[in-house]
Amino acid sequence: PGQLADLRRAGVVDAGGRGLVAVLGALVRTLSGSGPDARTPAAGIPAAAVARATCDCPGGGPRPAEDGPAFEVIYLLEADDDAVTALRGRLDALGDSLVVVGGDGLWNVHVHVDDAGAAVEAGIQAGRPY
Repeated sequence: PGQLADLRRAGVVDAGGRGLVAVLGALVRTLSGSGPDARTPAAGIPAAAVARATCDCPGGGPRPAEDGPAFEVIYLLEADDDAVTALRGRLDALGDSLVVVGGDGLWNVHVHVDDAGAAVEAGIQAGRPY
């Protein structure tokens, strides 16, 4: 929780880090037959901090970032390769941390934006997002 100011204020950990701990714990349990309980949070991190995903902001939404976009948008996209080129341009103009990977008509899209709806609309224009 102390790595980023927003995480520190919210008292939470990055979901990606928590996900990695869960995956590695599952790997240990699978290979060795023993290991940490998947329901137990990472060592030293209170369970309430791991579970809390929203802030005490009006409406209970995500905590606005001071130094970056407020939302992380991720979707699977069925689209032609040509449409993905245009999608990258639209999403790049909307935010940062853009990653579009895949091929043969199936793509993983990830972007950090302030307007999540616009990022999804861009996917709809390119193809069929899930």
